[in-house]
Amino acid sequence: MSNNFPLISVIIPIYNVEEYISACIDSVLGQTYSNLEIILVDDGSPDNCGKICDDYAKKDSRIVVLHKKNGGLSDARNAGLDICKGEYIAFVDSDDIVHLDFINILHKNIGNSKMIFCDFFKFSQESEINSELNSSEIITLSQEYVFNNISTYRNPLLIVAWNKLYSKDIWDNIRYPKGKIHEDEFIAHEILDQCSEVRFIDLPLYLYRQREGSIMSDRNKFLLSKNHLIQAKTNRKHFFENKGLNDVASLIDKEIHNTYLGILRNMNYKQLPNEYTTYLSKNFYKFSIKQKMKYFIYRFGLHGK
Repeated sequence: MSNNFPLISVIIPIYNVEEYISACIDSVLGQTYSNLEIILVDDGSPDNCGKICDDYAKKDSRIVVLHKKNGGLSDARNAGLDICKGEYIAFVDSDDIVHLDFINILHKNIGNSKMIFCDFFKFSQESEINSELNSSEIITLSQEYVFNNISTYRNPLLIVAWNKLYSKDIWDNIRYPKGKIHEDEFIAHEILDQCSEVRFIDLPLYLYRQREGSIMSDRNKFLLSKNHLIQAKTNRKHFFENKGLNDVASLIDKEIHNTYLGILRNMNYKQLPNEYTTYLSKNFYKFSIKQKMKYFIYRFGLHGK
């Protein structure tokens, strides 16, 4: 294949999604950009996903199946990164779907940038999907801009792994942290640090499936999720401090405050672990006026959960 159509690796981590995996794989196989390496990482799935992957591999030589012991989403993505051969890389979550022009449009518009990302569409039933695309705008964002807006620019589009096409060399020294929730948050700033600019195309090329169930229903899972998010944002704050970008680090500090306030909003103050109440007390003086108002509203249950 010519350099105009380089090999692109699509990594799909798979675990316990027997109901959805065929629709996902079919959407990747049906891409108008055909020079693909499709890596199906069976992360020790207890259902029939492994067999489904093997059956697909028999039908299409572009598919590579990797069966491994369960290690979580990060570990599965890393396993795909370790074996992929493409000049560019994309991730697709195994319960989602991509538009038939997902790869083609991103590749055609990436230019000299190392990363391009697109908008997404949330759906519950596939009948909700409209494959027609309207005219689009392509925006080039400088590294300085994305650093200052990493968590706010069309949030969460800059953070998540799955709506992007990456130059492979971005991943030379970056891997996802194993065993972490919010794994994307842990490395988003490292990825963007590799890019002098990134491009955004305002088209919903990635189709994100909304599934029932909420982490909010389990207190321990909720706190674990928020604890990992705080870890990720704290690491990001230190990353920017070490680069001498103190203004950016200050913005991340405000995000950390908001994360703690979000925990307080969803839990009774008396039920919070000591580490959370201690943080809120020690950092109250740093809060903006708006954050202080939220603290008192949530602290005394005036918001009506």
